Amino acid sequence: MNRTALGAIVIATLILGQLFGQSVALADSPRVCGPTDSIDKYRLLRQLSLDLRGTIPTVAEYEALHEQTDVSADVLEAMLSSDAYFTQVRGYHRSLIWAGLEDGMSIVTNRRRLASAGNRPYRIKQLRRRYRGRSDIECFNREQIEFDAEGRPIPMEVTVDSTCRRNECRREGYVRIAPYWAPDTSIKICAYDAQDYELDLNGNRCGVFNTNPGCGCGQDLRNCLPTGGTEAHSRVRDALAEESTRIFEATIRAGKSYFDAFTTRTTYVNGLLSHFYRYLSGEVALELANGRAYDHQIDNIPVLAFDDPAWVPVERNSVHSGVLTTPGFHLRFTSNRARTNRFYSAFRCEPFVSSEGLPAEMSATPNPNLRERPGCAACHQSLERAAAHWGRWRTDGEFGFFDEPSMDFSAQREDCQRCTGSECSSFCDSYFITANNSSHPDELSQWQGYPRARAWLSEGEAGAIETGPSGLVTAQTDRDTIATCTVRNLAQHLLNRELSEDELLVWVPSLTSQFAESGYNFQSLTRNLVTDERYRTIR
Repeated sequence: MNRTALGAIVIATLILGQLFGQSVALADSPRVCGPTDSIDKYRLLRQLSLDLRGTIPTVAEYEALHEQTDVSADVLEAMLSSDAYFTQVRGYHRSLIWAGLEDGMSIVTNRRRLASAGNRPYRIKQLRRRYRGRSDIECFNREQIEFDAEGRPIPMEVTVDSTCRRNECRREGYVRIAPYWAPDTSIKICAYDAQDYELDLNGNRCGVFNTNPGCGCGQDLRNCLPTGGTEAHSRVRDALAEESTRIFEATIRAGKSYFDAFTTRTTYVNGLLSHFYRYLSGEVALELANGRAYDHQIDNIPVLAFDDPAWVPVERNSVHSGVLTTPGFHLRFTSNRARTNRFYSAFRCEPFVSSEGLPAEMSATPNPNLRERPGCAACHQSLERAAAHWGRWRTDGEFGFFDEPSMDFSAQREDCQRCTGSECSSFCDSYFITANNSSHPDELSQWQGYPRARAWLSEGEAGAIETGPSGLVTAQTDRDTIATCTVRNLAQHLLNRELSEDELLVWVPSLTSQFAESGYNFQSLTRNLVTDERYRTIR
């Protein structure tokens, strides 16, 4: 807490003591720490302000309460409609879904990740072999001075070596560029990495993820991002983490059903995410026989300045499911099971924790079907079915949706079924059951060549793959569970304690009914909670 905030609290406490004849020392008395039948309107005002706005009341707000017998409905409504309240809403949901991304996490493919060591030029480490012929060759730390007629850098050194790609190694110097993330500065960057051309050396469009030696980071290095730990990377990463909380805020601010946050196609971007979606997250470079996967599924991304702080709405296509298909959520939880576990824990209050524990001894060849394996079955019966809703989405730290019609994620894929060793593409080994990633005879005999998300599911259960994450909130039974959990979470947050068994059996169902009657309006639920005697008599 900074000195200004601490000073404000001290001043407000002294004013209260002077105005209302209460000794500040009384706050240390055990008599005022627990629930009570009496209601101190000044304490209630302070409690409401801290919970709903994150700040203590002003002196003017305390003074306005003198002539009132209680905190008025108008004062409460003003708090619930304030920007400070919606800041609290974002913070509450950020904690609920664990929205933060780690400092060291990279949010772009390694083929667009700029790094620099010491005073050396920036370069894309993973493209050294394509650019210079060998993966351990850097550009020279001296200025590039020669360019051909097209403006492409002419190598300062060319050597022929069997270890070089196509037996020729090339080394260039650096150029100075004012990068988009710091336009008032100038950085050294290897000349091949700095290239800005529409077409590569073969005449193909450079685009965002083309790794041809004739393509680079583009104008102002816009197709690349410095590595994790740099200010630019941290700012974009934090914006990705905040995107889902903005969806929650917009849903609640508009008075829409809470479930819209899990089904809406609308998301929100600021300048940082506008740049990310336009230049750092385009077509995924998966070399698939039957097509491609796409990252963001957004048309008409608004063009905003990189530093523009305003958040504006943008429509995604029909495959999206609100906060459950944002890049931040998928990068935070990189497997379908992890995504399911967070959703079940946060919004169903049903964390996957086995009550039976693992057996003392495991079989040398344990059952690959986790829905039947001892110690696993209790959780995985539900977990596997729910995780299938993300079956068409990329995993392992990548974001994207496989939307080619020819990609049937419920059927066997021939090239993934027959391949072995290096014949298997990374796509097959990552998303399908192959001879490379499974050795159990039961799994290979039944599911080789099938998507991993499809294995061990019945035909009816496999429909979740095409339904997508929105299918987790469509059935009324699921909505009832989520609504009850939402009430329980918010009640415990505002009361700052676990609920009693009686409250869980009687009070929560009553609040849940009111929540449903309001159209699952989150502000209405908040209002009902803070006007309840349990909240009003907290001491």
